[in-house]
Amino acid sequence: MRRAICSGRPTDLLTSVMVPWLLVHAVDLHARAHLADRLPLFWNLVISNLPGPPIPLYLAGAKVLRIYPFGPAQQGSGLNLTVMSTAGRLCLGAMACRRMVPDVEKIGMGFVAEIALLKISLTRSTDDGIPMSRESRLGLDSWVPLGAGLGWLWLGARHGGAGFALALLPGILLVSSAGAGLVWREDDRVLRFVALGAAIGVAVAVPAAFLYSVAGAVGLLAVSVASFVAAGHASLRQDPPRRDVARGAALRRDVGTRRDR
Repeated sequence: MRRAICSGRPTDLLTSVMVPWLLVHAVDLHARAHLADRLPLFWNLVISNLPGPPIPLYLAGAKVLRIYPFGPAQQGSGLNLTVMSTAGRLCLGAMACRRMVPDVEKIGMGFVAEIALLKISLTRSTDDGIPMSRESRLGLDSWVPLGAGLGWLWLGARHGGAGFALALLPGILLVSSAGAGLVWREDDRVLRFVALGAAIGVAVAVPAAFLYSVAGAVGLLAVSVASFVAAGHASLRQDPPRRDVARGAALRRDVGTRRDR
């Protein structure tokens, strides 16, 4: 061990020896001085994840199936949640202060329920049994705000600097968010920016009637509303089917029943 440390780089020696030594003594000094009572921490929850061995481990010939981590609950911090992987399996360890979190076992039961719901959402399908393609939904709905944004910029450019300035914000938001929806189809934030650009377009369409023609302002209002509807349509289609929601609710009720027992 000593040879391995000495043969490494100076940074390896710092991270493997000096940092743990400093942390141990710093925590000990913090506890002895009761600094947590005088200077409370800015947090009361610590969440960490540790990559474990990707291959199976054996102990005295027996295969290690799970490795449960137990992160320290610091003074002034009531809960530590740590996730550790081992051979393709994730294990959760929850360490809590008995006075601050008396029912820590409910956290583990909640994780079990939510992971089961996640499996349901990943394996859900349409009523005819064909898996739903999330990318195709977002991609098709992105063409409506893209056309609306281009319409805003084109009509604004035809009416001078003031007209273009008025159309700049909704046009840029709609074009950029729609383009992002065609490229990054799995990002839910795209729909929010599409809805924001559409809402601004609806609000700006009223003063646009004074700079543009009334027909042009009505057209921009229509395409802005259509963009807002397209964003809502794409958002609704991302929701799980009703039968999955019912299964999730039943699973949560089952977890609540076991928890009350």
